[in-house]
Amino acid sequence: STVRNVEKVWLAEKKRDEEAKRTAELQKQIDEEREIDDLRRLQRDQGLVTDPKQKVEWMYEGPGSAVSAAETADAYKLGQKAYEPATAA
Repeated sequence: STVRNVEKVWLAEKKRDEEAKRTAELQKQIDEEREIDDLRRLQRDQGLVTDPKQKVEWMYEGPGSAVSAAETADAYKLGQKAYEPATAA
């Protein structure tokens, strides 16, 4: 009977210690992510780094983009003059 109680206590303490370790690891990870986010925000605010989302925005803008093609198609359907590149003379 006493052995069972000691075993239950040991298992409960072990479970509590594992939970505390897991919680500490998660808190450490959250703190690291927060610090990285703060550093990135400071760099962006100082103008040292551009926003990562802006690095790929050029793909969605300009003459070869899907947005531009859709706008050109809409203009053509409405009878507006389409963009014609200058020809070399």
